[in-house]
Amino acid sequence: MPIHKDPTGIDDRIEAVTGNSVEALWRLDDSNLLTEPVARLVHAHRALAKAQATLTFNRTLLQRLMGRIGS
Repeated sequence: MPIHKDPTGIDDRIEAVTGNSVEALWRLDDSNLLTEPVARLVHAHRALAKAQATLTFNRTLLQRLMGRIGS
């Protein structure tokens, strides 16, 4: 999975709890170097980040389509 680029609303809390940046956590997860509870947290965060990116993409697409309809 690509390295995290767009922050989510909980990145700062994840970083505070784990003591690592989100990017570092994702790299450690890719290398299977996380303990099981932290790995579960990172997997949930990745799912959140993917859902957020998908939502943003689809919202932008809908706005563009609505702009074409209104023109």
